[in-house]
Amino acid sequence: DLEINFELGSYTLQQDGRNQVAALAQVMSRDEFRNSTFNIVGHTDTIGTAESNLILSRQRAQAIVNMLNRDYGIPLDQMKATGAGQWVLKVPILGNVPANRRVEIVVTPRR
Repeated sequence: DLEINFELGSYTLQQDGRNQVAALAQVMSRDEFRNSTFNIVGHTDTIGTAESNLILSRQRAQAIVNMLNRDYGIPLDQMKATGAGQWVLKVPILGNVPANRRVEIVVTPRR
């Protein structure tokens, strides 16, 4: 379970999140994933409105896509950024829960 966490109300990565993106890039670069697509799904906690959280979750996902492409050369056509807002909580508690401010990676093999 890879955790890429963000600052409250922001799509700025925490320092440990940057290290996790580097580890993710190493995995994504492996030959076994060369023909796979990666859906980067952003999430938020429940602080703020549902609408603002949906926007923020998309920004978080796009920030990861941008970093993977810019810093590690992962092709854009292998990635898609989507946002889930506050609707899929990792920790089912309302409010300021850092574990809910995250992205998840869904891998789909290409044929």
